[in-house]
Amino acid sequence: MKRDDTVNIPGFLGFETVRSLTLAGLTVKKNSQLVRVALAREAQGARRRCEDSLVDAGTHPHSLE
Repeated sequence: MKRDDTVNIPGFLGFETVRSLTLAGLTVKKNSQLVRVALAREAQGARRRCEDSLVDAGTHPHSLE
């Protein structure tokens, strides 16, 4: 085994390790962004349903004025 091979092997393994960690990190980041968007949409929908129910309560014939 040559000296160049001894240097190249750890360099390659280091590169592959960094690459794998980067890809895993990007996957986690993308998933967390998708979860954040889904939670925001869910909260917005809940807020709309609440506002709609308040409007409906105000137009109901038996509502208090």
